[in-house]
Amino acid sequence: DDVGVWNRPISGEEVALIYNDGAGTALVSAGAGGLIAHFPLDSDGNSSDGGFTASTETDVVYGSAGANANTGTSATFNGTSSVIQHDWSADLNPESFTLALWAKSDGGAGAWNSPVTSRHDLNPDSQGYLIYDNNPDGVWTFWSGNGTVDGNWQALNGPAVTLGAWEHVAITYDDVAEVKKLYVNGELAVEANDSVFPNDTTPFNIGAGQDHGNGFWFSGDLDDIGLWNRALSQDEIQGVMENGVVSGDAPAAAPALSIANNGDGTVTVTFEGKLQAAASVNGPWADVNESSPLTIEASEAMQYARAVNE
Repeated sequence: DDVGVWNRPISGEEVALIYNDGAGTALVSAGAGGLIAHFPLDSDGNSSDGGFTASTETDVVYGSAGANANTGTSATFNGTSSVIQHDWSADLNPESFTLALWAKSDGGAGAWNSPVTSRHDLNPDSQGYLIYDNNPDGVWTFWSGNGTVDGNWQALNGPAVTLGAWEHVAITYDDVAEVKKLYVNGELAVEANDSVFPNDTTPFNIGAGQDHGNGFWFSGDLDDIGLWNRALSQDEIQGVMENGVVSGDAPAAAPALSIANNGDGTVTVTFEGKLQAAASVNGPWADVNESSPLTIEASEAMQYARAVNE
C-alpha cells in the first residue's frame, strides 16, 4: 500500500510526514528545496531575494575574489570588529537545518573564531548552532545547544583548518532523527546523535560569535552562505559546493562518478561532467582532461577522484 519514489534522499522529518499523511503529501522541501536564505556577500550582507536585510554591517569589505566561478565575489572580515548581523527571526532558526558556506580563514587571535553564529548562551541550557575555526586545536567545529541541563554545548570537531585556502563547510541537523553532521569540502567529517534546540532570542551573526556578534571574530574571507530548513544530503551539499547556492530552486546535484576494478591491473572510471583527482581528500584537485569512461592502470590512479559540473 502507498508506495512512493522520490528523485533524491529524503530527511527523517519528511519520512515522518509521509508516515503520518501518506506518500502523496507535499514534502516540506519540495519546490524551493527548503532554501530559507542565500547571502552571496557580493556587495552587502542582505539575502539575495531581499527577504533578510542586515540590521548591522560594520567594517566589512566587499569585492574580494570569490571561492569559485559560481559564487561571485566575497566579503573580507578583519578579525577584530567586522560583523554582519540580522535581527532574530524564527525563519533563521529552523528545527531541522543546513548551513553551508565558503571560508578562507586567516586564523585570527583567540581560541574561537566564528564565520556564522546563531546561539543563545543560557549556560547550561543553551540554544542554537555555530561554526568555529581554530578551536583551539585549529579544526573546523560544529557547536550546538540542546536547551536542557544535560550539557551547555555539544561539539563536533572536524579536520584541521587550512589557513589561507578556500574551504567549503556545511553543518546539518535532522530534528526527527536527532542527528547532526559536519561536512568539509563536500566530505562527511563527523556526525553524532544530538538534540539541537533552536535559538529563540538572539541575532544571526556573520563574521563574529557570542550571542550578539561582539566577540569570537572571524579573520579572513567568507562567501556564498546558504541556510535551508532541512538536512541536505551529501550529494546536495557537493552540488552547492560546486555550483553555488541556487536561489529559488533545489541545490544542484553533484554529477555521478563510479570506479570499477577490472581485475587485470586496470580500473575504469565512469563519470558525468569533468573528472578531477587528488592525493588528499582536501586537494589540491587537478582536472583530468579525459572523456568518460576512462580506463587506466591501477598504479596510475590517484587516491581520490571526484566529478564536478563543467
